[in-house]
Formats: sequence, structure tokens, C-alpha cells
Amino acid sequence: MNSFKKPHLMNQAIPKKIEITEREINIFKGWQQDWCKFARDVFSVRLDPEQIEILQAVQTHKMVSVASGTARGKDFVAAVAALCFLYLTPKFNSKGELIENTKVAMTAPTGRQVKNIMHPEIVRLFNSAKVLPGRLVSCDIRTEYAEWFLTGFKAEDNKTEVWSGFHAVNTMFIVTEASGISEETFAAIEGNLQANSKILIVFNPNSSVGYAARSMNSPRWKSFRLDDLTAPNVVQKQNIIPGQVDYDWVKDKVETWCTIIQDSEIDLDKGDFEFERRWYRPNDLFRVKVRGMFPEVSEDSLIPLRWVELANERWNKWREAGATLKGKYRRGVDVAGMGRDSTVSCDRVGDVVKGFNVHQSSGKADHMQVAGNITSDISIIEEAFIDTIGEGSGVYSRLVELGFESKVYSVKFSESAIDLHDITGQLSFANMRAYLFWAIRDWLSPVNKIESCLPPDPLLTQELIEVKYVIQSNGKIIIEPKEDIKSRLGRSIDRFDALANTFYPYIQSETRVFPEGSLKTYNELPPDEKDDKGETVINYFTIAFARAADESMDYFAMPVARVYPGNRVYVIDAVLELNNLTLQKDQLLGKAKEHNIKKLVIETNREGVNFMRRIRTLLHGIEVFGQYAKSNKREMARILANAGFVKMYFYFPENPNPTLQTFMNQAYRLMKTSIKEDDAADALTGLAAYLEKYHGMFKEDNQ
Repeated sequence: MNSFKKPHLMNQAIPKKIEITEREINIFKGWQQDWCKFARDVFSVRLDPEQIEILQAVQTHKMVSVASGTARGKDFVAAVAALCFLYLTPKFNSKGELIENTKVAMTAPTGRQVKNIMHPEIVRLFNSAKVLPGRLVSCDIRTEYAEWFLTGFKAEDNKTEVWSGFHAVNTMFIVTEASGISEETFAAIEGNLQANSKILIVFNPNSSVGYAARSMNSPRWKSFRLDDLTAPNVVQKQNIIPGQVDYDWVKDKVETWCTIIQDSEIDLDKGDFEFERRWYRPNDLFRVKVRGMFPEVSEDSLIPLRWVELANERWNKWREAGATLKGKYRRGVDVAGMGRDSTVSCDRVGDVVKGFNVHQSSGKADHMQVAGNITSDISIIEEAFIDTIGEGSGVYSRLVELGFESKVYSVKFSESAIDLHDITGQLSFANMRAYLFWAIRDWLSPVNKIESCLPPDPLLTQELIEVKYVIQSNGKIIIEPKEDIKSRLGRSIDRFDALANTFYPYIQSETRVFPEGSLKTYNELPPDEKDDKGETVINYFTIAFARAADESMDYFAMPVARVYPGNRVYVIDAVLELNNLTLQKDQLLGKAKEHNIKKLVIETNREGVNFMRRIRTLLHGIEVFGQYAKSNKREMARILANAGFVKMYFYFPENPNPTLQTFMNQAYRLMKTSIKEDDAADALTGLAAYLEKYHGMFKEDNQ
């Protein structure tokens, strides 16, 4: 049986057995199904259309967030929701015993806000009803049951334990001025969101960061923005709803806080709006206090929320119109690896993102399935861009093996962005990640008048507006570390990464893997470091990567390099010879002695295993590693997938010795479609792949 016996007997003690009619039961059930009807019938309140939507959302959703302008009724509707929950959720048995208890907690950053803002709204509603069980005590409503009540108190960071015991079958937490509440308090509250529990937060959006701000773009929350410009009293220019913001106040603030602009200056990202047939640009005070908008985005934020909203609006219009897609069909893929649950792909046709596809991998590498998903759509996909750092290299290699090398491209966020600029041609970037992220910014910016279309996706929106950038001392733009973003969001920005891949600046025609000028050079090796006593400290190790020639047309290719801290690889020598295994052995041993090599990686196929074993027995005190060579098709896949590392982190002498010059000449000649004389390039990229995989290098700029 439900909590109330008769509407006219609500203020009597529940345990007293009374007779109720079927009509009264039906009335109460109707209230339980429609909180807005309960508010009208019991409190005689008038809610404006937006307040009605908020109350309906609170009834049906666990988490509701409301950003609001001044005097828009956010605390009033919160109080209505609190009393609806308090009186419509508890249950009693036929004996009048409470069998499903209800607790409501209302909190704010200060005791004054609880006492002077929240509690008065509760008092007015409670007194207007006249028939509700319970009594007003301080900032509480207390009933005859200890486990059925509403309470209000200040949220204190050092007393988050008060939330730990706040359990009931039905619990509701209402937070006003939520932007002033700490992350710790919200974490404690969320720990109680179990069973039939709800949280409603209301606030003026003074800050664009923090828990409250994130709630406005989180798929976990149903969010609303109450704009004074759309308030009934303002729209009708008369006081229809007493107590709400009125026309004269808004008009005064428009004239005081806003600047008149011309049609040619309109920028919706700045919150520009039309009022009385004139366009205005608000300052931050107007954005927050009147429009219920966050302050204009901080200078270090990559993409403003408004840009994303405009792209969402254009996407909805495109879908409704059923317009034909124009432009190349590009797919960007961010491949999941160990510990990550899903691979995300983004399909973009021209300026329209069709959507995102998420493939669940359960934290395991699933190369074949991901490659198969691309292969099944290969007839419509014109270009696929694969993130080949980590597990994505396996997907890329598989697609090359299948013969799709003309359609798939390797993307490494850490590769060089030399000669790449923004849409104005003025800005340059620290790495490929910065360039690709900025390309999305240029694509979305209203200034560039590109009809970019993004499907509404709360997760993508969160990712887009969360990223920040920095301008380095050399003037280049770099994106904040990946871990910083993940620590705020609690997850990786996989959708953002997949979208960014579709902007990769590939060159479709047949070109060289290492064009002239693409490799960095040095005049002198880095100087030796000294310890506190002035003695030389060796801060590098010397490594060689030997690509053994065990077939008649193969070259023996072996770069020798010093590896320094900071992802710096200085190539100091190399061998490139058409020799048999015996001569290769002599050359390898000679270089090992000459350069004091500490690590040696020998790559060979089955016929060259004995060669590797002989070398291991002859070189004492040197770490020797063996690995099998790839097939011819996989060789080019590895070369293309790791060439960016070589361009970004490898340095070559400006005046190389003759053998190193011969080695570099072959690397420079290699075309992307070549199947011969790829030995030097394969050895260089093999060394890069080894250092990335086994020494954890080249990840710093990819964060």
C-alpha cells in the first residue's frame, strides 16, 4: 500500500488505521506517475515549460544537472522536486508501518545558502500545501518516522563521512550552487547512488571546469540550461510568473553588460544574441548571470563547446534533409590494446562525420577482427588511417598483407609535423598529434565557414572540449599530455583520436619514403656529461640492428647508433653490402669492436638462424637478440609504419663516412611502392620499432 491514506488526512499520523476509497488511491497513483500534477494539485504552483521539463527529468532520470541564469527558478524547481520525491516514494503496509523509507538531503557550499536560499523555498511549498505529513524543524522536515525525512546542511570537505551513512530505499541529493562543491564531496555523494536514488544539481555556471561543468556534457546526466532571455516574463514583457526574472532587469543588463555588433561580426561562439531586433555581444558576466552559459572558453582550451553544438545542429539538419554525401570516404581507427576495452573507428565523408563505431575487445589485442571490419567495408572506404603506435601496427600490417596498401595509411601521433601549418599558414606544430588536433579545431571554427557536421555524441563532446594546448617557447603548438586529459575524464579520448586520424596529411601519389631533407642531421655528437666530481659519465648506449642477407639479392644492412636520453638516436655508422654470411660476420664483428656496441639485434629468416647463433658465441659481453624477418609485404608495412619515428627522432651526420653515405643513399631512393632495395630503410625502421617496443621510446610526444 502507498504512503498516503486520504488526501484530506495527510497530516494525521500514518499508523492510525483509516478507511480509504478507491478514488483516493487512484489520485495518489496518478501523482506518483506525474509529479507535475502533484505539484499543481498539492502546491498550486505554476511551472514554466522549461521547469516542467526539469521536473519530469528528475522523475525519470537518476542524475539531472541545471545551469541557470539569475532568478530563473532553479532553486524553486529543485524544492518542488525534493518534496515530490519525499512524499511520493515511501511505502507503508496495511498496518501503517514504513516498509520503504525515503531520505532527502539538500546541501550547498555554505550554511547561509542552505538557510537563506534552499530552506525558504521548502517552507513556502510545505506551508502552501497545508496537508502534508511532518513538521518543519530548523532546515528539516521531520515525520513520525525516523527513517522518513528531508534535511538540509552545509557541505564540508573535511566531513565527507556524513554522506557514508545516508542510505535508504529511496534517497535523493539536491545540491545548489554546485560549482562551489568539491570533487571529494561529489565523490562521497555518488557513493550513495544506489537503488532508487537520484541527484539534482543546480548552479550558475561561473566556472567551465569541475564536476558541475562536466555534468553538462556527460552522457550520465540529463542536463538543462535556463536562459533569462527565454524566461516567460522576459518574452511576454510582463510579470506572468511572480518572482522570476523580468524584462526590465534583462533589458538593463543588455544595455550595461553587452556591446552592439553588426551582422558581419556575429560569432555565436561568443554568445552573441538578438534582442529587440539588434545583435549584441555579451561579456562574461552576462553569459553567466543572464544566459546561464559558461564564461568564454579559456585561452588554452582547444575547442569551445559552442563550436561542437553548431556542428551537431548542422548534422541534424543534414540527416533530416537526407542530403547526398560529397567528398572522400575516410575512416580513422584508434585501435585498442592490452588494458583498453574498445577500438573506435570514425567514418567521415567530406565534412560530414557519419558516425562512430565501437568494437569491444575486452582489453585484448584483436588485430584480425579490426582488420576484418575494415576489409568488409573496403569497397566504399577510399582511405583508412590506422593509429600504428602499439597494437594498431598489427592491423595495418595485416591490411597491407591483404593487398590494400593503396588504401591504408599509417598514422603516428609522435611523427614530425615539419612543413605542416594551420589553415592560415601561420602556425606550426611540435608533432603530428598537435597538427591533427588543430586540424579539427580549424574544421569546426565558425570563422572558417566550413559546413562541418558532427553527430550528437555526449562522449565525443566531452572529449573535444576537454583538450588544452600550449604554445612552446619556439612558437610551436603542442597538446597537453594524454594522461592529464585522462585523469580529468577518467578515460581515454578514443573518439577524438579516431576523428583526428581522418585529417592525416598523406600524399597519395608515389613518393619516396625518406625524401631529401626529411631526415635530421648533426654536426657533432652530444657532449659527454660530467658528474659532481667532474668525471665523464656515459649517458648513452650503442646499438646495432643487423638485417642479415641470407638470399642472393639481399643486402646486409646494419645501422649503428648511439641512443641518448630524450628519445634521441644518433646514427654514427652503417654497413650496406651484397655479401655472403661469412663476410657479413667479419663486418659485424669489426663494427662491434670499433664502436663498442652494447646491444645487437639480428633480424634474419630461418636460413640465417645459425648465423645469429655464431655471432652470439663470438661476441662476449654484448647483448645479442634475434628476431625473424617479415615477409616482403610486411617489410614495406613496417617501413611505412615506423618511418615517422626515424624522421622525428633519428639524427644523421652531415658529413657521413663512405659506408654510411651508401646506406643513406639507398634509403633516400626507396619509393613507397618499391619491392626491391628496401634493405637500408627496413633496417632503420626495424631499429626504431625495436626501440619503441622493448625500450619504451618515442611515446613521450604521443601523450
